[in-house]
Amino acid sequence: MKIGRKLVLGFGAILVVMAVLVRAAILDMITLHNDLVKIVEVNNKRQTSATVMAAIVREDAIAVRNCFLETERTEEMIKRINDYNAKFDEAFMEIEQITSSDDAKGRNLLLLVKESWTASRALNDRTLALLTAGRQHEAFAMYEKESRAAVRQAIQATEDLVKHQQMRSEMQYDTARYYQDTRLLKISLGFATFLLVVIIAMLLF
Repeated sequence: MKIGRKLVLGFGAILVVMAVLVRAAILDMITLHNDLVKIVEVNNKRQTSATVMAAIVREDAIAVRNCFLETERTEEMIKRINDYNAKFDEAFMEIEQITSSDDAKGRNLLLLVKESWTASRALNDRTLALLTAGRQHEAFAMYEKESRAAVRQAIQATEDLVKHQQMRSEMQYDTARYYQDTRLLKISLGFATFLLVVIIAMLLF
């Protein structure tokens, strides 16, 4: 009876420890998988969209500047700007849809990007309208006084959004790496459990 009780208590304790280890390992692997999926499917996609938006703002500014340098290409530049605007709206919509509500800073940055880009686009349109009407001096005055500053604000807003996405990816990666590092702890605990089995077996027999 004493031996039977010892066996039940000893191996029962081992089974409990092993069950805890298995459960912890499964939960960690699920969390690690979810974090990696989020990095690949969400964070990387958001960072790509933000980078595209930042590049478009710069290309848009270059196209407006080209209208002053090469007035004969104004119509071509306007068409190019319209294409840029469509691509920007598409990228913005994509990143807005996959930015979660708990990412307050990301949502605020998106709002700043939208506001600054809307203001910049409106001023560029007015500048180009003056150019196509042959009022170059007025167009350049508006460009210098208002449009250029609005473009800089839009560029800064999109750059801040890109940095935020990079930071989110790094945070997610650090979390995933933490779960990877815990594997060593689980291996150590598993080895300790094995030693415990050996010690109990030696004491019993």
